Amino acid sequence: MVKTITGNEYLPVNSIQQKRRPQWAAFFITPNLHSRLTFVAVNQRMKNLFVLLLMVALTGCGSKKQYPPATDALNAGLQFIDGCLKGDFDKADFYMLQDDRNKQLLTEAKQKFKQLTKEQKKQLMEASLQNITIENPSVNETIIHYNNSFNNAPGKVKVVQTDSNKWLADFKYAFNPNL
Repeated sequence: MVKTITGNEYLPVNSIQQKRRPQWAAFFITPNLHSRLTFVAVNQRMKNLFVLLLMVALTGCGSKKQYPPATDALNAGLQFIDGCLKGDFDKADFYMLQDDRNKQLLTEAKQKFKQLTKEQKKQLMEASLQNITIENPSVNETIIHYNNSFNNAPGKVKVVQTDSNKWLADFKYAFNPNL
């Protein structure tokens, strides 16, 4: 249903005065060919604006960051390590093989990171990787050995290629003393 208001409804009581429309009407109401003011355009514009704002609000709130998939084992391993060092555990989770033990270890690493002082977190975030050594035990596995400049402690990450051809870090390998 189209609600149409004629221009006469906006005439002042004193007919000698000029025709006036409310100030807001000048922005939203346009006269049609029959010199009537149509609210169809206003309603449609407001609906479109409301839908647009709602979409922006819904997509902006609570959405996770999107990371590009790893192109190879080295890329996946370095992205995983970078996420852990910088405290971006969503990024580390994205590049990690999803199993219960890995999730538990990542949660523990996140808790340890939160316990660091502000200065320690800053130093860890600014740390660089050093002495990177790459081992390829098989076509679908790569092991990355490294030190970081913050504490110079040795670390290792195993990266595996999944059945869906994704390269993901197997975090639990870093905690296996036999390997």
